[in-house]
Order: sequence, then C-alpha cells, then structure tokens
Amino acid sequence: MPQELLGDYAVKKDPTVDFILTFKIPDNCNYSTSVDNGVNIVTIKLDEGEKDPSPIYVRYDMDYSMTNGLLTIQFEQQDITDTTTVIYVKKPKVIVTDL
Repeated sequence: MPQELLGDYAVKKDPTVDFILTFKIPDNCNYSTSVDNGVNIVTIKLDEGEKDPSPIYVRYDMDYSMTNGLLTIQFEQQDITDTTTVIYVKKPKVIVTDL
C-alpha cells in the first residue's frame, strides 16, 4: 500500500463561504488544485528531489462553494513507493450533499 502524503483533513461549514477544507501535508510536499467535471481535485506530491515525506506537517485552508447542491473534493496523492513512474492514488474522496 502506498504511503499517505495527506495528514488530517476536515470540511466545515462557514458563514462567509459555503465550506472550508482544512488539510495537512508534509512540509516537503506541495499541492495544486483543479476542477474536472464538477470535482474539485487537490493533487499532493513530494517536492522535486525528495524521496520521503517529512514528519513535519503544514496546514492549508481552502474555500469551496457547492454547485447544484453538491460539493465533491478528490485528493490525489503521489505514490512514492513506485520510483519508476509517477502514479497518483485517488483517495480520499469527500462528498457534501447538504448545507
């Protein structure tokens, strides 16, 4: 099983935006975001030249709004056990259906 780069994560309701996603990743990792067919994707990978995730985690907060009564967030984490190719493990997936 691949080693997880994602630490703690949570989605909470917020009065100024629909929801805030909070997540932690090692300080030698980076993330990018994109949207594909209504799915909000957070891709996490090790910084270039790194082989193992740091034990020190950094917290990030992101604002999200629902679309048509639905919020879907998919984390994609780099599989660092495979050193020959870059593979992303698609987990976890968060689906919010109610404000």
